[in-house]
Amino acid sequence: MEGTSLKGVVTDGSITIDYDTCVNCKICYNLCPLDVFAWDDETALPIIAYPDECFHCGVCEIDCPVWCIDIQPPVHARLVSVGVIPL
Repeated sequence: MEGTSLKGVVTDGSITIDYDTCVNCKICYNLCPLDVFAWDDETALPIIAYPDECFHCGVCEIDCPVWCIDIQPPVHARLVSVGVIPL
């Protein structure tokens, strides 16, 4: 990421980070059980390193103090959660 300025909203897979809102707290990086995020020391911001490994637990989204992370579960997971597809 040398020389790169992370600004704006970045989406990779089902994860979106609003870098303009991020307060560099490292909570997403430290709490993600699957280490989906890497930390860029140069910009002091999280990077979505392994989006395909995210199982949409929501820890990063829920614990973010400024709600700069949005997780969108795959369609089939959303249909199960509202009862359209039975378990």
